[in-house]
Amino acid sequence: MWGLRQMNDAPIRWAPRVPQAKIRRLYQMEGALRLDEDLLDDVGVALFARCESIVRATEAHRGTVECPSCATSIVDGGRERFRSKAAPLVCAGCGWSTTWGAVLKSVQGKELVGGAAEPYFREYVQQYPRAPSARQKMLLIDKLLHEFHSSVRFGDVRPAAVNVIEGRLRSVMALLDELAGFSATPAQESWRERAPNSVFGRHWRPAADREGD
Repeated sequence: MWGLRQMNDAPIRWAPRVPQAKIRRLYQMEGALRLDEDLLDDVGVALFARCESIVRATEAHRGTVECPSCATSIVDGGRERFRSKAAPLVCAGCGWSTTWGAVLKSVQGKELVGGAAEPYFREYVQQYPRAPSARQKMLLIDKLLHEFHSSVRFGDVRPAAVNVIEGRLRSVMALLDELAGFSATPAQESWRERAPNSVFGRHWRPAADREGD
């Protein structure tokens, strides 16, 4: 439930980032006016699971974990998670248990903390299941992938897609620019305008400059 899994002593798991190849294929089909609705649902649901995991992991980082067994909220009101990695985390509803250290370790280094982009992930989780058509689902996917956010602390402009697409920053930046070549939407136009001037622009080269590589 919510991308979090814990059975006995098994490690906590979150929904993975989505493979680049699936996303590229979806855009290729959509750009050729042959949208594959099965592939659309595959990608859309995988992004939904990943965004849901990001939302839940962000809440866990703040001190609230939703029990994966019965959905009871477990709150670290005393900030015990910062005092000891062995601090117990026990569900009052069903008895499921782990440690705060295990939860926080499961989040580290996996692009799971939403940060300033959290509203975009929450918006996708709220809107995707309600999308009335394949076209609307595609637009929601596109908006999520080509969205930028600014770090409140540092002012860095960063693509939200880094949290949901497999690969290093440079390859994700290159993929996003490639996707913008298959069709044109407001989100993609914004991407083209902002990518070169972003702090992360050093990891990006326009598709035209990559021809012949």
